[in-house]
Amino acid sequence: MYVLSDDIQTASYLSIVEISVLRALAHHCGSKRECWPSVLRIALFCRRSPRTIQRTLPRLEELKLIEIRERKGRSNVYIVTCLEERGVTNRDDIIASDEQRTSLIKQRLQNAFREGAKSWKEIRALLEDISEVMGEDIAQRNRGWFTTIAKRCSWDSIQTALHALKCRMLEAQVTGEDTIRNPSGWLTWALRDAGQPI
Repeated sequence: MYVLSDDIQTASYLSIVEISVLRALAHHCGSKRECWPSVLRIALFCRRSPRTIQRTLPRLEELKLIEIRERKGRSNVYIVTCLEERGVTNRDDIIASDEQRTSLIKQRLQNAFREGAKSWKEIRALLEDISEVMGEDIAQRNRGWFTTIAKRCSWDSIQTALHALKCRMLEAQVTGEDTIRNPSGWLTWALRDAGQPI
């Protein structure tokens, strides 16, 4: 079985569209190095316009990643030279590779928290506190930003800002004023005002 090599898929000199076209061609190759999908088929696979695909294919040929052989009245034949052969693996090999990938992801996450950084449990607890104050919907939509806040800001400053936000929201409900339209923005402003590095 032929697959697109990892070096090609992560190459910085290739654009996203170029990598996407190479993936489409590799998908159509299967157990060979050549395929003949139409430009429209490649465009549908890559979710791009046919014109974009027509501009991309000559560039890939120029980079010697593919060879294009024209056929009269039919779609071109594409020979994908950057494919590498991989043997068919058995189920045990697949499980082992999944376990290695999971281990690598865990290691990267652990390395993301250097000395003095918060643990995942603390971050999860802060996210739950934010969710309780702002509501589950807002917390889910802004989860990435709140995780960033939880990593960068001190626990006390976040708790203080959340308490102030909760009081402000309750006050608005009691007095009949408009509730805070952008609670995440308000929280960010309060933390910046407190001198936190956001």
